[in-house]
Amino acid sequence: MRSVAVGAVVTVALLVLGAGCTEDNADRYGNPPESTVPPSVTGSTRSIAPSSSIEERQVIEQYVRFWTDVLPKAFAAPAASRRGVLGSVTVEPELGVLLGNMKNNDKKGEKGYGVDVPIHQKVELRADIALVRGCLNSSDAGIMRIDTGKKLTRGPARNRVLANLKRGVDGIWRVSAVTYPGGPEC
Repeated sequence: MRSVAVGAVVTVALLVLGAGCTEDNADRYGNPPESTVPPSVTGSTRSIAPSSSIEERQVIEQYVRFWTDVLPKAFAAPAASRRGVLGSVTVEPELGVLLGNMKNNDKKGEKGYGVDVPIHQKVELRADIALVRGCLNSSDAGIMRIDTGKKLTRGPARNRVLANLKRGVDGIWRVSAVTYPGGPEC
């Protein structure tokens, strides 16, 4: 029963992520109207509750590292190096989704910029799968033109996010799926 539920979550994540990869909607975050993007939101990215289990702490550390360190490095890296950069914290299917999106952006002369800052997150653990329900400040991140540096999109200051992480045979947690469910502000 557990594998069916995990399979359903991965399938839904792929459908949601796949929908965002079309020619009509290749933006990293969309382009929200100015009136819906509040001023920059600050939040703690490294705060982990002392009562958290060791596994929860490891999940959060990898989750934060994905957003604040590895993803920005991957956007800045040459195409041939991206898989290696992302591989430390990302596995399939998310690895393929990210590489595909970056390749599509390259073809358009665009790339991701900025850093998504985790504001808060909650971890649910089930064996070797973790679900992180989080909130990101994405207001300083989006898509820009490579040739001019013009910012084409900007993410919301309170961006709801769901991320699945899988624990590998090496014991390391890696992001396997990311979705932006929308809904009320987080």
